Amino acid sequence: MKILYLDDFFGSHQISSVEDLTRALARRNDEQFNAFTFGADPGGYPWMMFLACGELAYVHYFPAESHAGFHSLGHLADLDEDGLTLFRMETPEQVTEVCNYQIISSADAVAAAVQFFETGTQPACLEWEEL
Repeated sequence: MKILYLDDFFGSHQISSVEDLTRALARRNDEQFNAFTFGADPGGYPWMMFLACGELAYVHYFPAESHAGFHSLGHLADLDEDGLTLFRMETPEQVTEVCNYQIISSADAVAAAVQFFETGTQPACLEWEEL
């Protein structure tokens, strides 16, 4: 059985099915934010970060300790590509700005998380930019 270790604003969770994963990734606080980090090896690599703001998301994939990783590219029509969107990081109080061209839909972020859960590799369903 596959296990994915996931942390978010609500605590630490062990995920053992796609259904559990999609349910966990749908959680938001009262302000519609959450920040998810997850991987098959707690503290190990590869792992992913998924920042959620309502139906918007930012995803970062970390393949190895010495690699800066890859971030999502979205080009959502409703967002000014030169603008910024506020997300929350490790706590609901920790605000970070994300460039709008890096933002994708939450549905696409969930699809990427499911692919990561199933394969343990960088999801091919997203467009990425290497850092």
